Amino acid sequence: MDWSTLIPKSKKTLENAAFCKISHSGRYYVNSLIFEIVYLNNVLIDTPITDRELVYSLRSSINNTGFYEICKRVKEFKDFLVKEAIKEKKQFPEFCDNDLGKYSIIPKLEETVTKKLNDQNQRLYAKKKYINFTSKILITSNIDV
Repeated sequence: MDWSTLIPKSKKTLENAAFCKISHSGRYYVNSLIFEIVYLNNVLIDTPITDRELVYSLRSSINNTGFYEICKRVKEFKDFLVKEAIKEKKQFPEFCDNDLGKYSIIPKLEETVTKKLNDQNQRLYAKKKYINFTSKILITSNIDV
């Protein structure tokens, strides 16, 4: 029996592939690591960002390792990723119709990272050091928790 006729595979195009497989480490990245504040703070350095104002904002604070600055950078980066995903869906709607295109980590990223930032906010608020992560105005002094 010739399995290649039953399960067409192509290493060049997704359209001709019968399935897509993710490695164990890839699963860890997609299911866990990408939602961690520290991880996002580290990968934003290697991510191509086309928004000049955001690049300037991130670069100007990159050497500041205080918790406040890390949370601020991660919020800006998360907002950028969400905005780019929305723009990409509008630009390439044909990729949203297939099974692989229907899965997006962006809603979970938005929800999880926002929750983690808000949880940190509550901890700081309990210590009388308040950061408002839900708006663009962050109210606090430079703090390192």
